[in-house]
Amino acid sequence: MKAATEEYQAPRAGTVQALKRLFGEMKPYSFLLTGTLLLAIVLAGTAPLRPWLIQQAVDGPMTRKDLASLAQYGWVILALLLGESGLRYLFGLWSVQLGQSVVKDLRRKLYEHLTRYRPSFYESRSVGALGSRVINDLEAIAELFAQGFLTMAGDVLQLIVILSVMLYTDWRLTLVSLMVMPLLLWVTWWFKEKVHSSFTEVRSRTSSLNSFLQERLSNLQLIPLFHREEEEKLAFQKENQGLAEAHLNGVWYYSVYFPVVEVLTALAMGLMVWYGAVRVQDGALSTGVLVAFLVYINQLFRPLRLLADKFNSLQMGIIASSRVFQLIDLKAWPAEINAVADQPTQGIDIQIQNLNFGYQKDVRVLHDIQLHMKPGEVWAVVGSSGSGKSTLAQMLVRFYEPDSGRILLDGLPHTELTLKQLRRRIVYVPQELIFFQRDRFG
Repeated sequence: MKAATEEYQAPRAGTVQALKRLFGEMKPYSFLLTGTLLLAIVLAGTAPLRPWLIQQAVDGPMTRKDLASLAQYGWVILALLLGESGLRYLFGLWSVQLGQSVVKDLRRKLYEHLTRYRPSFYESRSVGALGSRVINDLEAIAELFAQGFLTMAGDVLQLIVILSVMLYTDWRLTLVSLMVMPLLLWVTWWFKEKVHSSFTEVRSRTSSLNSFLQERLSNLQLIPLFHREEEEKLAFQKENQGLAEAHLNGVWYYSVYFPVVEVLTALAMGLMVWYGAVRVQDGALSTGVLVAFLVYINQLFRPLRLLADKFNSLQMGIIASSRVFQLIDLKAWPAEINAVADQPTQGIDIQIQNLNFGYQKDVRVLHDIQLHMKPGEVWAVVGSSGSGKSTLAQMLVRFYEPDSGRILLDGLPHTELTLKQLRRRIVYVPQELIFFQRDRFG
């Protein structure tokens, strides 16, 4: 049985190379990428406007009890809020469109590669694990665009702008507000590490369960034949329980992290209000600045609450993209050299000279095979089960390459023909009967 579990670890190529490859995949969609980045800059620049307008309204019309001017501020703030909502909608839409466009291209490339790989590639890999990579890893890349580096870049830019405005407005009040920041950063780092481990376990368990189901469903008739219903039931319960526990571990970290962050946010607000109220009473600070800082803190802490989760999406997306690119870069199909001119033929002369082959280096399946099949002749290769009959037929169409010896087609080595030319001359009919499900008219 093939190994069902694949470890979800980043390959040695590193995250920088994976990100470069992803940016390369985004070149056909440069308009969406540029537009999304511009929207991130605009949203970060407009973030301090609402608190600033609230500050002006409190220190101006509200202090003077000018209701008409205060209403005008209200309408401006409402218009600004609606404008921000529209831009955020467009930002999210373009991010998802960019991600899905890149994933569509990667899915096409990956499928084209998988359909060209030799059978030996699949003999050492679980089909369920490969299916998990095609589906789950590509979905992780899509999530990378929807909740990953683009939104993270916008959040980090917003944090820089908000913090700069706060320091410019009143650096003392800003420092008091940030007293809980070291503890918040430590809690966020702890959450990121734990959730990353949990998500890694979830993906590994998912791959294992997919492989388990694929192997059992592909050979379902063997289970009742050998009376293994109870054993397979227990094996499935073990796989299912492992996946459920991995999900529950992640939920537990979320249930701890977000309440702690809410408590720290409330603590920061309490410290800020206490210190700000003292300074307002002393006449060193306006009421509008104190009210504006309440909004600033919300805008500052809200992205921090989400950055840990988004950073995890970024990590998982990079790991997934590294795995996908690793699979795409694997050229597990026969090499094709400059082909000879293709000429129509009514028959084919096949010579097999001194052919040796083994699936393992020390175990030979074919030993010094010598054959000469002339056009029009009918041959039958007879032997016991496992003697190499199918292997010999598969070597004619280059499913496998010989360890030594060569195969000549019309006097030419079969490696000098392109796969298309080779398939035109030789048709291999497998022993297994395989049907592809499709609409009869499609």
